[in-house]
Amino acid sequence: MKNDPIETLGLVGGNLLAAMIAVEAQKRGIQTVLLEPEVGNIASEVCNTHITAPITTANIKRLALKSDAIIFCTSTIPVLSKDILKTCITYPKGEGIDFVANRVQQLIACDLTEVPVPNYYHQSNKLTFFKQIADVEMPFRLYQLYPDRYEVMDIYTKDDLEEFIYELDDSATEWLIEEIHEYDRILSISVLKAGDKVYTYPIQEEILNDEAVKYIYMPASITKTMQGKITKLAKKLLKEVGTEGLFTLKFGMKKNRQIELMNVNPGITVGDIATNHYTDFSIYEQFLNLVEGLPVKDGELVKPSVTTVIKESDVSHRPDFPYHRYTFDRYNKLPVNIYIKENITEA
Repeated sequence: MKNDPIETLGLVGGNLLAAMIAVEAQKRGIQTVLLEPEVGNIASEVCNTHITAPITTANIKRLALKSDAIIFCTSTIPVLSKDILKTCITYPKGEGIDFVANRVQQLIACDLTEVPVPNYYHQSNKLTFFKQIADVEMPFRLYQLYPDRYEVMDIYTKDDLEEFIYELDDSATEWLIEEIHEYDRILSISVLKAGDKVYTYPIQEEILNDEAVKYIYMPASITKTMQGKITKLAKKLLKEVGTEGLFTLKFGMKKNRQIELMNVNPGITVGDIATNHYTDFSIYEQFLNLVEGLPVKDGELVKPSVTTVIKESDVSHRPDFPYHRYTFDRYNKLPVNIYIKENITEA
């Protein structure tokens, strides 16, 4: 069903996802308004308007007044009141906002759908929470939930834990302790949920070498059985959540080939840029189809690809031509080059 015309799209968070959506919106004659506190971020140059302000409930309300719909391009989302959600179309929709921002909600949904995750301990009693901390082996990840926000800290040493306890805020209402596991491989799958249907793109594998060069392979070199398992788990989990939008699910694979869901975010992954060139429809194109109420389908691989992410000054790891190149000049950070080319070894 086609939605009301989208003339202006609000984007929250100035990252690669926001930049790619803004570029796709330009093709359709859609204006974009970015809410992002950082000046000179990689999305601001391709958006029509940039609201340079913190990502807060008040500023999201301000953005809603200028937009026909809002896309959250970050997982750092404040707890939004129901009146905002009733008066503004958002992506993710409905339960999806809390789902990508709140790890507790992800783990509850995983329990209901039997999606494997690291061991965790959820507690709303502070005294019991402190007792549990003493029994959990490091490293682990600590989440503090407040009425209006969420905070996360990784605990690797006793000093980390002491810093966490020192900064503990009495207004916190819930705590979550989640074990941090080592994984042999990192796999991710991006999906679009439209209505009650879940559409998938090829699974990717991310490899970071000792020289801080990142390689992302699409599709990941895994068995058809593992492909089917990850795809099935992703669809099963998203069908449980009352939402629509773009989501990326990151899985860790242990040496024994067991997988665990590490996190879910609203489509924040560098590897999806390869869909601009090596799938039949880019994921950004289909995401805006979803927003405009147009048809959406599974993303089909045209050719296998490898994406290389390096610093602009690094010429030694630049791949051989031909390739597709993107350069992102980040404010107060080193510029990054992204090269995408056909993965001949997998063709």
